[in-house]
Amino acid sequence: MEKVALLSVYDKSGIAEFAKGLRNLGYTLLSTGGTAGLLRKGGIPATDVSSYTGHEEILGGRVKTLHPKIFGGILGKAADRKHRAEMEKSGIDKISLVCVNLYPFLEKMMEKAPLDDILENIDIGGPSMIRAAAKNFRSVVVVVDPHDYVRVLEAIREGSMAEGMRARLALKAFSHTARYDIIINRFFEEKFGPEPFPRYRNSTFEKVQDLRYGENPHQKAALYKPFLDRETGVANAKQLQGKEMSYNNILDATEALSIVEDFSMPTAAVIKHTNPSGVASAATIPEAFRRAHAADPKSAFGSVVALNRHCDGKTAALMQDLFIEVVICPKFEKGALEILGRKKNLRLLETGPFIVDRSSPEMRRIASGLLMQTRQFPTISEKDLKVVTKRRPTKQEIRDLLFAW
Repeated sequence: MEKVALLSVYDKSGIAEFAKGLRNLGYTLLSTGGTAGLLRKGGIPATDVSSYTGHEEILGGRVKTLHPKIFGGILGKAADRKHRAEMEKSGIDKISLVCVNLYPFLEKMMEKAPLDDILENIDIGGPSMIRAAAKNFRSVVVVVDPHDYVRVLEAIREGSMAEGMRARLALKAFSHTARYDIIINRFFEEKFGPEPFPRYRNSTFEKVQDLRYGENPHQKAALYKPFLDRETGVANAKQLQGKEMSYNNILDATEALSIVEDFSMPTAAVIKHTNPSGVASAATIPEAFRRAHAADPKSAFGSVVALNRHCDGKTAALMQDLFIEVVICPKFEKGALEILGRKKNLRLLETGPFIVDRSSPEMRRIASGLLMQTRQFPTISEKDLKVVTKRRPTKQEIRDLLFAW
């Protein structure tokens, strides 16, 4: 039986080499316009999908592959006698490999292209072919990632394209299309009437890194971040030096950041086991850190420090003789790096300018679901307070209460 591979990719990196490898393994190539043109330019024979189906692309290229000869070829079961007979009757060739990647919707969305341009980059045929091939993975190899080209060729060449590998490629394919649809869903939510609590909440998370262990040494762990998340946070920060961040370091740094980002004045927070041992605001960031650390210097041993201003040389000098696990702030100035760089194990995380989206809901995972609440907190002043005790608070106590709030 003739082996047919369908290649239709937007990201053309490595596709010519992959196509050559398939040809050398005896595959006939079907391809769509741009991909077919690239292959022929490189001297690689490929049949246009429109020539194979007998139907030209229509609607400016919006309909290329949505045809029974394509989807019958992908969805037909190679081991099913009735499928084979029906395909033969309809002149449908069995397609045994599908290599597809999708229009750059995300890139157009991120560059804030005109709406018509963004909509035009919602791929229709691509996800349909990927899903069809992944559904029929026992009969079809589906490839969505250029990084898989080499290992797929090796497996075919060695005759080791077993069901397990096919299933893993199908899993990656379904993840690819699911993520693509969630990105489109996110765009429509933001563009056409966001609801704080929609009936269905779709999210996709991207792995940032594996961690050495979780909260305890016997637990495995990894750090993920919400895809498209633009907020300031540990997952988006750049680590400049120091040991790998631990699970507990990440929790403490997150709590510390959540405190200092609420203040407009220079502010420092010192955190241990997710609890503040000291928080202070002052006219300068060195003074804010000095006060925060002085609040409870014993508890601050092995702490995580967050600043809402650049860490300068003066602040770093105050830290140099202290045992601190992590410092996280918008930026480390040259003088600070010269001082703190001597502490090789100290983790330095740079966030860039703070970005806080108060319009997005706060979410907390519970055993049976997900809690969501709005994040807008009222700003209060002394005139909003009602004294309900016999003794009226002093001016300093009121200032302290408002700071704590």
